[in-house]
Amino acid sequence: MGFLNAHRCRTATLFAVVAIVLWISGCRGGYLERPWQIDNGDWPVVARTFERQYRVASDSLALPATPLWTFEAGAGVSAQPLVVDSVVIVATLKGVVYLLSCATGEEQRSINLGKPIASSPAVSDSMMFVGLASGNEQLVAVDLLRGSVAWRIASGPMEASPSLVNDVLIVPTLGGRVLGIDAATGAERWVFAPKSSRGRTPFRGTPAVKDSTAFVPCDDGTLFAISVMDGTQRWASSVEGSLFSSPLIAGDRVMVGSTTGTVACFEAQSGKQLWTAVMEGAVYTNLSTDGSRLYVSTASRELRAIDIHTGSERWRAHGNGPLACAVAFNDAVIVGSLDRTLVSRSARDGEVRWQMEGEGRFRVAPVVSQGLFIVVTDDRRVTAYGIPR
Repeated sequence: MGFLNAHRCRTATLFAVVAIVLWISGCRGGYLERPWQIDNGDWPVVARTFERQYRVASDSLALPATPLWTFEAGAGVSAQPLVVDSVVIVATLKGVVYLLSCATGEEQRSINLGKPIASSPAVSDSMMFVGLASGNEQLVAVDLLRGSVAWRIASGPMEASPSLVNDVLIVPTLGGRVLGIDAATGAERWVFAPKSSRGRTPFRGTPAVKDSTAFVPCDDGTLFAISVMDGTQRWASSVEGSLFSSPLIAGDRVMVGSTTGTVACFEAQSGKQLWTAVMEGAVYTNLSTDGSRLYVSTASRELRAIDIHTGSERWRAHGNGPLACAVAFNDAVIVGSLDRTLVSRSARDGEVRWQMEGEGRFRVAPVVSQGLFIVVTDDRRVTAYGIPR
């Protein structure tokens, strides 16, 4: 028996060593030759900035543009790509993160984390932090210079993106907790775990962050304002329905949409409700703004432009399928739908400027960065449009 136990132990150890070697070798494609340099033309976080405005201006891109390249991701992509230092970052539902060349779409590196990724990673100049939707250790830190996993912890399954604010990762989980994680070590700095009359309170939406406050949406309809430094609650305000999408910050206001179609605007400092507007259908996607108008896409195929100061309607338009999140680009708003149509409308009156048909349905908001217009369709394709050089 002792021999058998020893043999089993050696066998288990061998398998463990092999697994670790395979894991590390799988991540070696994550090497960077140098740290990333992030500039204003990049799209380094969901919605481009921590205010989650989905707003961008570009003099180097005129739409509609010419298809430049297409990348077959090999699996579904439900998270918005990021663009950092001429690299496009794409995470898939098979657990693979691809680093693609902005210029050609060619795969430079890939990192296989083995579990579905439903949200965009958080990145620094040399690290990538990825939330997994399942598994035993759901938050993974990858050292991109070494090409290895720096740490991984059991945070709980995640659908929201982790947010790297200074040296703290803000991590909303489906288990009803928001964690403050030390980015260097993976150590837990604080936990925010509110109680709800509904019982379980998943956090699905990615927080918006300004200064030292994170605005975190909850399934029970509550928008929490919490301290980035220690996780203490600053205020909480409620909206009818559930909050699945990210809040949006514009100046001293924070806005959020709910599954009942209610869009609410709060004073960022106090949580005082300033106005509400009611849509025709549920709001599951993120809001966007050009600074004066708030754009709301709904499951009932409606796109509405709302005055950001008063909540009054500027214009509304309808598509042929449920709409994805819109992007404010120059003097237009661009939105894709599940009927495979991508439409550009005038920001002033909502009139159609151009539209195109995609190979698949549009579920993810476009990215406008580095002279590229990047779209994801549910046929597992990532396509970049631009002006040929």
